[in-house]
Parts: sequence; C-alpha cells; structure tokens
Amino acid sequence: MEKRRMQRFFEQNGGLLLQQQLGSLAASGVAFKIFSEERRRRDQQGHGWLASPRRGSSAAEATASSTGAPSPTYGSTVAVKRSRVVEEKQLREEFSREMLIFSQINHKNVVKLLGCCLEVQVPMLVYEYSANILLDGELTAKVSDFGASRLAPAADEAEVATLVQGTCGYLYPEYLLTCQLSSKSDVYSFAVVLLELLTGRKAFCPPPDRAAGSESDQDDDDDRSLAFFFLTAAHKGRHRELDDAAELVMQCLSMAGEERPTMKEVADRLAGMRSRASSELRL
Repeated sequence: MEKRRMQRFFEQNGGLLLQQQLGSLAASGVAFKIFSEERRRRDQQGHGWLASPRRGSSAAEATASSTGAPSPTYGSTVAVKRSRVVEEKQLREEFSREMLIFSQINHKNVVKLLGCCLEVQVPMLVYEYSANILLDGELTAKVSDFGASRLAPAADEAEVATLVQGTCGYLYPEYLLTCQLSSKSDVYSFAVVLLELLTGRKAFCPPPDRAAGSESDQDDDDDRSLAFFFLTAAHKGRHRELDDAAELVMQCLSMAGEERPTMKEVADRLAGMRSRASSELRL
C-alpha cells in the first residue's frame, strides 16, 4: 500500500518524464539525482534532513549537515525545500521540465540544484546550501529562488500579478496592495538587501523559535557575514563609500516608484563606488 502511494506521487509529480529526460542527458555529465522517499527518511533520521526549517513565500526551507553516507552530497551541507501549497495539475506537469532546465545550470553564482524527491505529495528539492541570500562560506555571490520570477515589463509599463509572491520585508509595498509590478519593483527589493549589508541586520526577523536555538546562532553568523564588507570599509576610515551607499539605498527605498533610479543606474553607481575605492587603495 505504501509503495503504491509513493509510486502514485512519483508519477503525479512528473517523475517518469523527468527520469526519461535525465537518462538522455547522462552522457553530458548532469549530476542531478532523484531521491527515493525511503532514502530521504533514512537520511532524515540519521543526518538531519529537514532540520531547522526556514520559510519563504512558497516553500519551507531547511538545512542539513550531511556528514555520513547515505546523504545527498557526502560531507556537505544542503538546503531542502518543499512547497507549502500543492500546485495545480497544470503546474505539476511543468515541474519535470523546470527540474530538467535547473539541473543543467552550472554557474558559480547560481545555487546548484542537486536533486529532488518526488515520492511525496509535495516535491522536495535539494540544493547546495548558501549561508544567506548573497554569499556562500567563501564569499561567492549566489542567486537562487526563480520560482516567482517573471519577465520584467518595459520601463513605462506595469504588470498585474494574480497572486502576491515573495518574502516579507523585501517586497515593494505597493505590490502588496495592488499586485502591480513595474521595472522599479526590483529596485526596492535590491535596496533592502543593500540595507542589510550596511546594517548587518535582516529585513524581517520573526520571533525566534526556542525549540531551534541553534538556528538563532546561525542567523547571528549570517548577519556578521552580511556586514563584512561595509564594516571593513568603516574600520579603514573609508566613510565616503558608506555615505554613498546609504544615499543610494534611501533613493531606492522611496515609496514613490518614479523617484527610484533604474537598476542600470544602481549598477553604474555601485561600479563607480568600487572604482573609486580601488583607485584610493592604489594611492
């Protein structure tokens, strides 16, 4: 009975199609794995899968230190995510195609999708773990979470979303009220991240879970990592960079979208700050 139930979930979540497509890519060296539910349970009991959960807008995320076999990535820490809401049938059918695309993305600045478990009602995804939304343990910038991504509208246009998606604290306030996206929406979200870097504090801090005390310690470590670059600048007396960055943040966080700079302007100004700092170091 249990095996039949898991097989039904596997097929329902597009497992057969994904399995077939991955087989055709075996020669290209794609390392994506489909983990069985039995394997997941065994690893969860022995190595902490789904420990210390952290929630996003459409998924519950957890970290697991995989220090012994069997584990998704032997000797490493992984992030395990699963949706909180069962998607519609049409979206489930697209799941395998999306996994196939993500499995082939291999870039140092993109969080690697290592595999998935489909023998459950809600699929689970296994990623390499990045300490926070910007940097891994070696301070390499990482990008992840494309599930809510959409093509950006033209600069003078707005797009109406049917469902508000995103993480509290990072969303453009008017988007929460009107569901309207514009080219300036991401400018606000980026500014929140930059503000985290400047202050060493997170944009949204829910009350700590006393049952997961170790997670608060991890959050403290993440905060220190976020502030690393700007604190270094302050210690070296380079307050101009901090002032310039703070001014840029305030402009990007303007409640009036038309008063915010474009992302290109933001990138140009940040590049200018870096260039000036590099020139001063060479003097």
